Order: sequence, then structure tokens, then C-alpha cells
Amino acid sequence: MGRTSGGSGGGGGAGLLGFKQYAPATIDQVTLNSSALTALDTTNLTVGFTTTATGGGSTSVIVTLSASCQPGTSTSSIFGLLDHTSHSQRGDSITVGYEYGPEAWFYCTSVITITGLTANTAYQVDWAGYDSSGIGTVWIQGFTGASAPKAAPAVMQIYAGIN
Repeated sequence: MGRTSGGSGGGGGAGLLGFKQYAPATIDQVTLNSSALTALDTTNLTVGFTTTATGGGSTSVIVTLSASCQPGTSTSSIFGLLDHTSHSQRGDSITVGYEYGPEAWFYCTSVITITGLTANTAYQVDWAGYDSSGIGTVWIQGFTGASAPKAAPAVMQIYAGIN
């Protein structure tokens, strides 16, 4: 299975503007930072997109983030998005788990809306995370068949929003 795949959508109306799938052959264990919302992997967990034209000159996008997650003990694990260049946060943060402990893991999907973007403009965002204990983890792996690793491919999808 390929390590990464992705691309950007074309212009036009609503629909998929960009996607990225990261599916390494062996588990990539990404620990969530304990001091601030921090990009998880600026090479494999980043995606570019170009906004579509709208009548008002600004637009929004809807971003889905899906992966196998393991929150820290007695803490919250948070997902968010950072601008790839300025590292400023885009959209709201999402709590993906709370107090699950070291052996609990699950597949989660988070949805984040980014508003106030300029139409017909290229952007790039990085998947970011935070866990106050610093032990929250994202487990990433592509596999086939019935093997049972506690991992799944990490998938980022960006859709044109409704203005």
C-alpha cells in the first residue's frame, strides 16, 4: 500500500476541493503535544486546496479528519487545523476523546469548518493535535486482510462550504 496519496480538486461548484490519505505499511505512532495545538506531521498530514468562486468574494470549507485515536488518561485529546505557512489556527478545535486511558483506542472523525476565506485562493492546512498529558496518540497504518492492528489510514478531506 502506498505511503501517501492526495491531491487538490478543480474549480467549479461545491464538492471535494482536496484530500490526503496517509497509510504507511508499518504503524506510525504520533503522540499529541502537551503544550499547545501542534502540527502532527507537516509532510504526510497536510493538504492543499483552492477555494471556489462565490458571489460575496469570501467562502468557507468543511474539513474532515479521520484516524485511529487513543486519548491520554484523565485528559482530553484535541484535533485542530493550522495554516501551513503562518501556523495560526484555522477553524475551531474538536475534542476527540476524554479519559479513555492507555488501552482504549477508537476510530474517530472530526469535522471542522473554516470561514472567511477568499474565493479562488490557494490554502494549505496541517492536521494538529493537543493532549494536556502529552500521551494522547494517533495510530496510522494501511493494511489489508483481517489483521488487527490498532491503526487505520489517516484521511483529510476538504469540501466547499455553504456561504
